[in-house]
Amino acid sequence: MSIRYGIDLVLQPSFTAKIYQTRQIVCGQYASWAAEMQPLRMALTPYFRCPDDRLPGLESQVEGIAVETGSAKSYMLRRTRISVVPETGSVLMEFEAPSALFELQRKAMEAAQSHSAGLYSSTAFRPAIALLEYGTFPEEI
Repeated sequence: MSIRYGIDLVLQPSFTAKIYQTRQIVCGQYASWAAEMQPLRMALTPYFRCPDDRLPGLESQVEGIAVETGSAKSYMLRRTRISVVPETGSVLMEFEAPSALFELQRKAMEAAQSHSAGLYSSTAFRPAIALLEYGTFPEEI
């Protein structure tokens, strides 16, 4: 069995409720079970391999980041658009975010890179939440 790790931003329940409503409207009946199975979180890192002996260090580092940012002043994300990624069948809600979110993502990436095994690559951070992933829609939709 292979275990992969990722660092995600879990959202407050009040914000999650708004996203769920949006997802119901956008996704409608198409692959609705897949949308419901997709947890509402914003990925701060891609998945990465972490050796068992490095896991306590990663856990401690991520916990420190969470404590540090948990006491920071809260801020709102402003939705910019809803986009479709045809290659993965994904529907994404994209956000304009303050610099604090980019700083949080930078710290998460540093933690992941310092504990990952092997080559680690990443793409530019796009603040977005997947409303649906791996949807197989007809082209008309």
